[in-house]
Amino acid sequence: MSQAISYSNVCEYLGTFLKQKFDEYINLAVVDAVISSSYAALPIGMEFARQLGGIFVFTEKEEREQVWTGRFELPDEAILLQVEDLITTMGTVEKVQKAVKAVNPKVRFVRKNGKDVVMTVVHRPEVLTVYLDYQVVSLVEQEVHSWEPSECPLCKKGSEALKPKPNWARFQASILAKK
Repeated sequence: MSQAISYSNVCEYLGTFLKQKFDEYINLAVVDAVISSSYAALPIGMEFARQLGGIFVFTEKEEREQVWTGRFELPDEAILLQVEDLITTMGTVEKVQKAVKAVNPKVRFVRKNGKDVVMTVVHRPEVLTVYLDYQVVSLVEQEVHSWEPSECPLCKKGSEALKPKPNWARFQASILAKK
């Protein structure tokens, strides 16, 4: 995903497709601002807000937590739509909402059927599930399993277990070498 968001035209396409999904799913709910978590979600959230013709705000990351720094002002009862690039565990989604509500408890998020709506490009949980408090609307949805090394089928075949972020260059080199 990080490679895709480095291209403004790709972000524009992703924002367009998310906006179309939003329009179909929500039917143009009132949105005072689009909010995203820090880093990778920023270009997608900003593009989505641009296409809505609205305001874009974001949380920042401090010591593995999302925080609301007060850099932006929101009306007391602002209605926010959370837009992310990638959702795996819902942890960041919850941290963003907690950070904003800690400073402004009257802020609300776009809701449908009693659940906060979260838009994302990719939703890749371990198991596709119905969340109690959230409705995830995504362009791509796919279960992505993770295992303890002792249970991993690839590890049992001798494959090396690697974390994606610190080994991304190695993964890319491997893919390019196969072409």
